[in-house]
Amino acid sequence: MLEFNYSAITVEGRTITGRQSATSEEDLEARLSRLQLELLKAKPVSNASLFARKRLQSKELINIFIHMQTLSQAGVPLFESLIDLRDSADVPAVKRFVSDLVDRIEGGATLSDALEQSPAGIDKVNVSLIRTGEATGKLPEVLAELVESLKWSDEIAGQTKKIMMYPIFAGTVVLGAVGFLMIYLVPQLIGFIKNLGGVVPIQTKALVAFSNFLVNFWYYIPIGILLIAVVWITAVRTSPRAALWVDGAKLKVPLFGPILKKIIMARFARSFGLMYRSGVSVLDGLGYCESLSTNLAFRQAINGAAQNISEGQKVSDAFAATALFPALVVRMIRVGETTGGLDKALDNVSYFYTREVNDSIEKVQGLIQPVLTVFLGGMIAWIMSAVMLPIYDLMSKVKI
Repeated sequence: MLEFNYSAITVEGRTITGRQSATSEEDLEARLSRLQLELLKAKPVSNASLFARKRLQSKELINIFIHMQTLSQAGVPLFESLIDLRDSADVPAVKRFVSDLVDRIEGGATLSDALEQSPAGIDKVNVSLIRTGEATGKLPEVLAELVESLKWSDEIAGQTKKIMMYPIFAGTVVLGAVGFLMIYLVPQLIGFIKNLGGVVPIQTKALVAFSNFLVNFWYYIPIGILLIAVVWITAVRTSPRAALWVDGAKLKVPLFGPILKKIIMARFARSFGLMYRSGVSVLDGLGYCESLSTNLAFRQAINGAAQNISEGQKVSDAFAATALFPALVVRMIRVGETTGGLDKALDNVSYFYTREVNDSIEKVQGLIQPVLTVFLGGMIAWIMSAVMLPIYDLMSKVKI
């Protein structure tokens, strides 16, 4: 399907411009005619524009669903709210996405079908929830739940980026400072010591050897990192056992592993609880959660729990049989299962782990700074002692 920039005239005689998907200019004219617009001029979008991003950012998707949910609760028909959003959108990606939805719904598709066929890549969970809302007549309520879920997911994603960016930035600064000392400053000071005719002690020789390696063979470092990365990625992509081992090892990395496990647990509980509350069956909900999880070890645990449930086990017993679900989660699910409030129990699990994630991130960030400071201070102390000791030794031999 092509995209056209067009000019059209309304029934009131007002000229408007916009962008619309169509198979041809004749198809575009027919589509605009159904919207009571008369085509004046159309121009296909240039090939360069076709490479514009198709996937929506999380904030854009949240705003789209907020718009639909607000107008839906106000009694505005869904199709009219989408047309309003399409005409008012000023972000090209959003305008294309909504225009595509309008075209598909106008062709007879439901909102869930249109979202599923959209090239923007909407999650299966979101599509399934909207389909359930359409079937039960509770689409406004489902949209409201979906908006809250998307906001929560965006917040968790922001926290994840936050914990990754700070160590990367701080580590880069530390490595840059050490590299400057080793490559530029140390060779000059060592040359000064040799010119004075001093004896070079063992720690200074070690510093010189390390500095010479960085100066003469620095390119081996990026080549080695690249080779390790290539071998790592190849093994993960070609060997399911290697990929499973790597994902399991991620959950055991000191400091970061427990936080990753809490993020996965919070996202799982939130998604599963939302689907269960919206009317999705337990097995279907677990299937969607498994497909959404990016950690193979956790996907294997969900799959095992789903198989146990399909064989007649209780939900709590099925989760207890896996090694990745903590006793606290199993206990809360068992209480919810007994009282008939499984969705509320899952919401409590999500709330608990979300709070734990926020607290853990603050603790790790507070710990990273002193650790990096100690590391940088130790490196500088080693460099300065290796350089200053021979200078001090020479100065002590000078007779006044």
